[in-house]
Order: sequence, then structure tokens, then C-alpha cells
Amino acid sequence: MTSGMVYAEVPIHDSLHEYVRELNKVYLSESALFEMDNDIYGFEWIDGDNSEQNVLSFLRRAKRWERNTGSSKYVTKRIRGLPTRSPKEGTYKEILSSNLEAYDGTGKHNPWEIESENIGCHRREQSIVVYVPPLSATAFKIL
Repeated sequence: MTSGMVYAEVPIHDSLHEYVRELNKVYLSESALFEMDNDIYGFEWIDGDNSEQNVLSFLRRAKRWERNTGSSKYVTKRIRGLPTRSPKEGTYKEILSSNLEAYDGTGKHNPWEIESENIGCHRREQSIVVYVPPLSATAFKIL
């Protein structure tokens, strides 16, 4: 590698640039991701101690009860059906996945809408079952 090499010419840098661009778009369009940053009610752990599967999941809130859920996976093993608490009954949609092929991921994610189920999980009555790709971050929102 020469010192004069432009980093944008390296394909992995292009995909990272596109991911950050999409991350910024999602952040600006979803008020639950920023509106209550300085409020104790703006963030809640769904599952912050899942050391067996190495998954963190959390809930972000906006003032008008808009909610987003997010999860991050930190090991190389995928989880095909991870149940996670949903804050309320309804239909959920994946709004961001770092595992898309455009970002040099495998392309496996949750492209379909997910209906919450009346099955208790993480001390709540409703839950959704999601695919969690390895080494990834995923965000969902209720429609």
C-alpha cells in the first residue's frame, strides 16, 4: 500500500461509507433514536445480559410513543429465531441491518414484516421472533 492511496478506492471503505450514510438517514428520520436522549425514559434495556448468545437488545422511545427496538450481535454464530420482547402489540419492520450485501454483509436479514405474538418474553406479554445475523446491528420499528 502506498502512502498516496486514496481510501475511497478500497471496496470495503465504499460499503462502510454507504452504511454510515444509511445509518444517518435512519437516525434523522426516526425521532425515537434521538428525541429523548437526555431523558431516562428514552432508553430501556430489553435484554442487556444475554451473555450466552452475545446479544444486546434495547428500546428507544420518542415523546409521542413512537418506538424503535434495536439489537446487536457480537459473535460469529447466527441466531435464526431470537424471541425478544416487543413494547406493544403490532407489526414490526426492520429499518436497518448492517448485514446487507451493500455493506459487505451476507445479505441475510429480516425483509418481511413481523407480527408480535401473545407470548411472554423478558417480563412483557408481547414478543417478536427475529433473525439475528452474526457480527451485526439491526433496528426495528413498530408500524
